[in-house]
Amino acid sequence: MTICNGKNHEKTTTTRQILQHVKKSETPLTDVRELMLAVIKQYQSADKLGVSLGLFDNNASFLDSLSWCSIIGKLDHGKDTLDDTSKEHLTSLVDYLDELTTTFNDSIIQPIQAVRDRWMKKVLLWDAAFLILFSIIIGAALHFTGVGFDKNTYLNFVNQNPWISTGVISATVILFVVVHFIVRKVVLNNILNNLQEKLPKGMSLSNALIINTRIHHSIFRPNPVGWNLFQKLRLNAIIRKIENLRDKLSDVILNYADKKSDDTTKTGLT
Repeated sequence: MTICNGKNHEKTTTTRQILQHVKKSETPLTDVRELMLAVIKQYQSADKLGVSLGLFDNNASFLDSLSWCSIIGKLDHGKDTLDDTSKEHLTSLVDYLDELTTTFNDSIIQPIQAVRDRWMKKVLLWDAAFLILFSIIIGAALHFTGVGFDKNTYLNFVNQNPWISTGVISATVILFVVVHFIVRKVVLNNILNNLQEKLPKGMSLSNALIINTRIHHSIFRPNPVGWNLFQKLRLNAIIRKIENLRDKLSDVILNYADKKSDDTTKTGLT
């Protein structure tokens, strides 16, 4: 089964499968194969960033928005030259990776952070509203039942009924926690219903937000879920390797430009 189907690139495969496919290609275009392997490995690293941030699942890739089937075709069919389309596709693979990594913070991290901050502020606002309303209700109940607000009265009640006091405090805390997580979910659904996807094609801001709002993640988390020192180092490592990929790309383009010139000269002499 081939990776590409006819003129269409049916990208149901993972970067790992593409990598294995390129490795097994028996082709005279050894420099092209080496360049493709180097590029795909960096896309694999970038995909790990995407999965960590919740932009897509394990079967998706940043490669999905690009065309690369003409290159695979050359490798699969033993071609010894590259046409202009294949050269353009090779260039676009490196260009997109370069653009993606150098603008990663502005184009991906910041939109995730912005929508997450919007969710957090709305949740805190509703939490505050609930606390104020709850305090008013309790205060009104104490006033109209004649209990009043005398401090000594409450201290005596607590001392005389420790278990009841503990139960009331526990119930109040549990009520607030339950309301808080209900509010988190309601606010999340409201934002998702009106959210405009601002991330590059193939990535889901909605999915990233859902991951950031799961109950085991603090609402005060300073960075998006999945964006930590390890992932920042991974991104920097990819950026450092871009220059090497560009050098390899230039060599490949120049090499097959020379071959095309040689073939043209031979044809003219004949």
